[in-house]
Amino acid sequence: MHFRAEAATTLHTSSETRSIATDASSGCCCCSCCFSLLFGTIFGCVDPITTIVACLGGGRSVFTVPVGMKDKAAEAHSHFAVKGSDLLTLLRVYDAWADIRDVRSRRDFCRDHFLSDSALLAIATLRNQLLTCLVELKFLNPGNLRQRDAANRYASSARVLKAVTCAGLYPRVVKIKLPQRKYIETSAGAMEDLGKVEQTKYLLQGGERVYLHPGSVMVKEAPEANMNLFLIFYEKVETSKVYLRDATDISPVSALQLRCPSLRCCPAAVTTAMGTRSWTR
Repeated sequence: MHFRAEAATTLHTSSETRSIATDASSGCCCCSCCFSLLFGTIFGCVDPITTIVACLGGGRSVFTVPVGMKDKAAEAHSHFAVKGSDLLTLLRVYDAWADIRDVRSRRDFCRDHFLSDSALLAIATLRNQLLTCLVELKFLNPGNLRQRDAANRYASSARVLKAVTCAGLYPRVVKIKLPQRKYIETSAGAMEDLGKVEQTKYLLQGGERVYLHPGSVMVKEAPEANMNLFLIFYEKVETSKVYLRDATDISPVSALQLRCPSLRCCPAAVTTAMGTRSWTR
């Protein structure tokens, strides 16, 4: 598959994204996710981005938690966890499942790892439909192996995948507010104490506090000095609290440069795109 450069000139309209969302009628693909598909064809990561969009549009969780087996299921699911990213975790699950060709072996794999074979099959179906839509809209050309490799030359780059996903999910952005920095004395000298996981806050642009969904891989991740301080998310779910589902940490500068092509490496421009200056500090 190969990206047609002339198709890029149509990205400023939404007709193509509406067409993709409409054609993939069996799924629940929103137009914003379809922007990620189009950017994926441009930036050489069409296969993994299509998988991520299909996972978001599938409507069902690939993870299962049988009654009385919560701990075993959590341990099995942890083998697929990608630090800082629910979306890349879903991608890893799908790729591991798709690499197994035998139907019975796939079912055994799902049983052993507490995964839903039917949900993964639905994702595979939607994924194929989305790729077909991209071909029909001339964003991709079916071709030989060399062309397929060119369309996925950055498929293994987590930074590119996060930025391209952000291109579709923006402005669903949350700021991560770490606890106040403290320093503790150790035998090796003063060390920075970044606080506990529970002390980390997640804030929408209006200042509303939200929480990571309990199923997120980031729930138990301790704060780090060099961690990204923004998240993108797919949806909010309100129960006793407002929870974020399918979240991924992002680098605000690189992601916003992709989402807003007119921006350059200018802190003031990034601040304007992200919202108020106080929110981005």
